[in-house]
Amino acid sequence: MSFDIGKSEDTGSFEPIPAGLYPAYVEKAEFEKSKAGAEYLNIMFKIFGEKYGNRVVFNIYNVMHDKEQVRNIAFSHLKKMFLAHGMEESEMNVSSKEELLAIVSPVRVMLKINIKTDSYGAKNVITGYDSLDEKSVGTTDFNASDIPF
Repeated sequence: MSFDIGKSEDTGSFEPIPAGLYPAYVEKAEFEKSKAGAEYLNIMFKIFGEKYGNRVVFNIYNVMHDKEQVRNIAFSHLKKMFLAHGMEESEMNVSSKEELLAIVSPVRVMLKINIKTDSYGAKNVITGYDSLDEKSVGTTDFNASDIPF
């Protein structure tokens, strides 16, 4: 087997994108386990549009945490995301992890992104969600034809 690494394409930057509002959709959602054994929902959002299109941002939702307060924070963030997507509260009642993954999968929202620096360096963090309406779309380089579905 040979490897022609010299012909590989540039995969882009891993630097955080600037703070702002970006159109995105859920590319992948799955339950994972922490080193301590706690299960959480990990969502990978893919940004679309001309600028920063195809960049991804991850967010963890501790929906299975032992502490009720931690779970409530996760539920609050998910609710804000679902409302921004246009869901009704009555559609947010789920009874299993599989149902939760099913309602997360089609989500398309505007992500409010900031930059956080910790011991690992600078990274993007999601600080809020907004709907993909004309007002919010006008603040980005977003074009309706950019939606990949």
